[in-house]
Amino acid sequence: MDKVQKRNLNDILVKLQKPVVLLLLFAIVFVLAYSLVFMTSFYKLSLLSGDAQLFKADMDKVGLTFEMFPEAAHATKASVMNPGVLVKTGLKMSYFTAIFSKDGGLQLFNHWIFNSSLIGLCITFLLFVYFAQKRKRYYVTNFVTYGLVFGFDLYVGFSMLTQLTKLKAEVASINYSVINAYYVSNATVGEPKLYEASNFDWAFITGNIVAIILLVAVVAGLALVIAKAIYQIKNKPIDVSEVKINE
Repeated sequence: MDKVQKRNLNDILVKLQKPVVLLLLFAIVFVLAYSLVFMTSFYKLSLLSGDAQLFKADMDKVGLTFEMFPEAAHATKASVMNPGVLVKTGLKMSYFTAIFSKDGGLQLFNHWIFNSSLIGLCITFLLFVYFAQKRKRYYVTNFVTYGLVFGFDLYVGFSMLTQLTKLKAEVASINYSVINAYYVSNATVGEPKLYEASNFDWAFITGNIVAIILLVAVVAGLALVIAKAIYQIKNKPIDVSEVKINE
């Protein structure tokens, strides 16, 4: 009776292997898909560029004066007459676009999740190479491969949650009155779209959901591997290599 129960337990574990491996695969695919759409909502804002003095003139047209802009937005340069003395020359566009640049912020995060998802896919495919989805008994290679997948997915999942929280705060701190005034003053046809921090909530909410799905997949995989390891330790195959059979 005990042997039957053990056999049934192993049958259950074997049946669970494929769904768990597929869950790990789909979870990292979700990360890849998310990386392809993440910047969509920020695209219009990333177009803010141009001559700082002309930008200031546009703001003046709609009642926003230079003094109303954040101090961090004031572009400065060294005075020719007095080297080392900084003077205001206009509006520093990078204040509004820095978090979208390729050297940091949202764009850097987008590149990171895209590259990470590709690496994660390669590692996850190793589970299929070593038939982790259907083996009745796992070998060292199976456990090592699972370890690589779990470790990398945990890193990606928790990093996404941490970075998304930070980036959401940065997006919320943007001076939207300046950005909206810019589009109003440059509108040629119809009413321009006005922006506020809530317009971008979907990007951060979706990212958090994707990260949580990835972490849930890891938890499910860990539970399976631990159960599999315990079963195999308790049910080691009998070594008959030294047994002599008298015929």
